[in-house]
Amino acid sequence: MALTENTEMFVKGARSKTPIIVSVLLAIACAVILFVLAAFTGYAALILAVPVIAVFALAARLVYTRSVVEYEYSVMAGVFSVTKIMNQTKRKEIVSVDVKEISEFGLSDKERMQKDMMTVQTDLKVIDCTGDTVGDGDDNDKVYFFRCRDSKGGMLKVYFTPNEKILEALRLKSPEVMRVLRRI
Repeated sequence: MALTENTEMFVKGARSKTPIIVSVLLAIACAVILFVLAAFTGYAALILAVPVIAVFALAARLVYTRSVVEYEYSVMAGVFSVTKIMNQTKRKEIVSVDVKEISEFGLSDKERMQKDMMTVQTDLKVIDCTGDTVGDGDDNDKVYFFRCRDSKGGMLKVYFTPNEKILEALRLKSPEVMRVLRRI
């Protein structure tokens, strides 16, 4: 397999049911406000209906657009980066680490990841950057994790779902990753 120096992949983030629930709650709140306005003002509420509906529709749209998440994994010049992309417009770098500085790397599963996410640890921040197909029973979506230092000196444990190209790029640059992938 020919491998270039720069390797990247995109993974759709897990979809949450929160935006749907919030949108339904906003629609109910809008209906209640319109009903209260109609009860107190009569037909004058129809004049206020358009701005009220517009405000609630805008709020529902904002909640929904912030729920569309993708992750970009990239290995460039020996630096592994994980970036969160919200609504295909806003990017936030989660971690950027020299591959040689990865202190722990391994294969995990969804249950262990969820247990780590629920456990409060003062010296370790756990981040879920896995795709939306994790847990579907597909062997191609194995959950891996790595541990490294963040820019503030604390420890990070990042869960992610790389493809073979990303794993190969990491393996070529990191002795820790190579040691783990040999056993898998």
